[in-house]
Amino acid sequence: MLEMNPQQVQQIQQMIQQAIAKNAQHSAFNLTRIPRHIHNDIDSPAIYQPVKTYIGSIGLNGDIVILPIGWSVTVNGTGDYTVTHGLTDAVYSVVVSPNFSDALFQVSPLQGSFGVTMFNRLNISQDTAFTFLMTVINNKNFKTTQYGGIQANQ
Repeated sequence: MLEMNPQQVQQIQQMIQQAIAKNAQHSAFNLTRIPRHIHNDIDSPAIYQPVKTYIGSIGLNGDIVILPIGWSVTVNGTGDYTVTHGLTDAVYSVVVSPNFSDALFQVSPLQGSFGVTMFNRLNISQDTAFTFLMTVINNKNFKTTQYGGIQANQ
């Protein structure tokens, strides 16, 4: 095991803090430079974020493990779930990953929600925990304002 004196520990901590501060300026969660958007000779100060991804995890009995704020899940029957997101005019895709390797599933995108049906290899409905990724394309519900080529999230 490597032993360090307190001065070496402090030096390493300072280096880590400096690296974090340096990288924070380039983080995806801070301001990001984007090109100015002009369409038909009109400067557009407001644009829409083109892609946004949401994650969620639903437990075996439809219990919410992780869902974005304001979303909900309804158990309609054995292995039949509806995840309500409320993004009524969104164009999106959903990728589902069952927590059991032998589970099969069907995803039904709806307006403002999507359905997930789980079943086994004998085509019998079964309750199965699952996770999902929902990617919204041209998300008009998440507006981004642009000033002088710098994007700021609202």
